[in-house]
Amino acid sequence: MLKFKKAITTGLAFCLITTMAIAQGGSYKPGCSYMGIPDLSDEQKSKIEDLRVPHLKAMNLYKAEINKLKAELKVLEIADSPDAKKIDSKIDELSSVKNKMDKESSKHRMAIREILTPEQKVIFDAHAGKRYGQKPGRFDGDKNEKNFNKGRQYGPRDGSGPNFPRTPGNQ
Repeated sequence: MLKFKKAITTGLAFCLITTMAIAQGGSYKPGCSYMGIPDLSDEQKSKIEDLRVPHLKAMNLYKAEINKLKAELKVLEIADSPDAKKIDSKIDELSSVKNKMDKESSKHRMAIREILTPEQKVIFDAHAGKRYGQKPGRFDGDKNEKNFNKGRQYGPRDGSGPNFPRTPGNQ
């Protein structure tokens, strides 16, 4: 009986550990480190981290500005009598901030590339624009937007698919 309990306990422990390992996803790749770039030296890591903090601050400011402009745009769009010129102007402002954000991101990537060896650049370029370690479709943008978790939606994205309720306007 003691051997049976020990076998059951060992089996359950093995199942628990296996389940936890699978739930974490990904796998360890020897030599891989920050952002999936292999064999980064401590000096490279330090330089990349020094670039990262100011970049994140700038991105947070841009995101806050974008959210503010989106809210203002929404107010203009749902007004009793929307003004097309004001809406167009707000869209232009929004595009301008997104453009600045894209340019800042590009500058940041180029600054990181300058730190890397040619072999590391190949891997960095292969991951450019991707969030390292993230599963596709989990979070592709602002989670308040329709593209949140878009990997799980099926059918057309115009509201006529099977996951959307039918209303007189979308039949």
